[in-house]
Amino acid sequence: MTRWSDRIGMFLVAGTVGLVMATGCGEDGMTGTNGDAENVPPAFASAASCGGCHPEQLAEWETSRHAYSSADPVMHRLAEIAGAEIKEVCKECHAPAQQRMERLLAIGKGDPSVDLSKDGTNCDVCHSISDIPPVATAAFIGHIDPTGPKYANMPQVIETSAHASERREWYGTSIACASCHQFDLADGTNLENTFIEWEATNLAGMGFQCQSCHMPLYDGRAAEGGPWREGLHRHRMVGVDYAYEEFRGINLEQQKEDVRQLLENSVSVTTSVPTSVTAGSTLTFDITVLNDKTGHSIPSGVSFAREMWISVRVTDGGDAVVYESGQLASNDDLIHDADLTTFSAQMYDAAGAPTGFAWLAASIDEAGLLKYLESRTATYEFSAPDQSGQLTMELALRFRSLAPGGLRDLGLDRILPIEVFDMWTETVQVTVL
Repeated sequence: MTRWSDRIGMFLVAGTVGLVMATGCGEDGMTGTNGDAENVPPAFASAASCGGCHPEQLAEWETSRHAYSSADPVMHRLAEIAGAEIKEVCKECHAPAQQRMERLLAIGKGDPSVDLSKDGTNCDVCHSISDIPPVATAAFIGHIDPTGPKYANMPQVIETSAHASERREWYGTSIACASCHQFDLADGTNLENTFIEWEATNLAGMGFQCQSCHMPLYDGRAAEGGPWREGLHRHRMVGVDYAYEEFRGINLEQQKEDVRQLLENSVSVTTSVPTSVTAGSTLTFDITVLNDKTGHSIPSGVSFAREMWISVRVTDGGDAVVYESGQLASNDDLIHDADLTTFSAQMYDAAGAPTGFAWLAASIDEAGLLKYLESRTATYEFSAPDQSGQLTMELALRFRSLAPGGLRDLGLDRILPIEVFDMWTETVQVTVL
């Protein structure tokens, strides 16, 4: 079994080594001759500079993982382990604004007037992209010129002295997310597959894009003093991760609540628990999980590093445990009991052995994931008590973005505990006759 510390290691390479191998350096990358400072376009503007005209959008973005991406302690620790070359590739998605600043002006974090280290993937990065971005590579960001118009899927362009504006309809589609939310190996092996998972669902034909769930629509003003518009997109961009440390005044509890609501509306679960059972007999029941509400596999993204599992706990009238599966140990690690049902992916090297490192990976087994409209049934059975009474069955489908064991191995104890979210719960009473 692959250790969770190795699976956290996969989080490192999925967004880094995979891109290094896929894009390389030089012409298309941020390194090499075309990455020299004299060839880098002007610096991206800070997100704060957009807030004067777009205060609501700025406030929402500041609560997002896009803002937090450059400050994420897990990313920093993994990039440190990986080394300087891979760290630069990490920054293509996690810190493009600061990377541009460092390369352009050779400035780190010393001068607060130009420090974009807490801007992550900011307004100017995304809204300066003039053409449909490529899938599975973010290297093109190194060549974006932010001095031109700002682009969005606005139905009507309003002239402003702040900047020129142009409409790009693809901003309202999933392709806008595909550069950083799809990672492939050099041979084309798909590694982090949120975009192609969505693409395989044909949901686009029904009008469902990434933005439908992660940037839902509302009516309001896109800018101060601007016209009232229908169909603006929220910029909280809620996913399944949250800020593991305090950042830019983030309301951490609200951010976790947003994640909780997203997860609670991601699947449907049904059970077949009997209302009664004969004393001393075997009680058998099913729990079926159906991915009918999420437009990609569950888990997704760094699916090999996530923890998603079914929890079952059965107690008698005296609160004695009769049966359990999917429980947590005293150190918060998930106990891998014989009946544990989990949902995750696994990578393998060229010899077919499990590996936690993408540079050794030749394939990835995603059979453990739950694809869109796919269901999985877990069957449980245990012996009922020998005497009559009442059983209480506490059932849950649970999710955790990262496993605590891997974080301890990385020396990141300070960000523990990692929140466990209940995607679904049900309490059932069974009478023992």
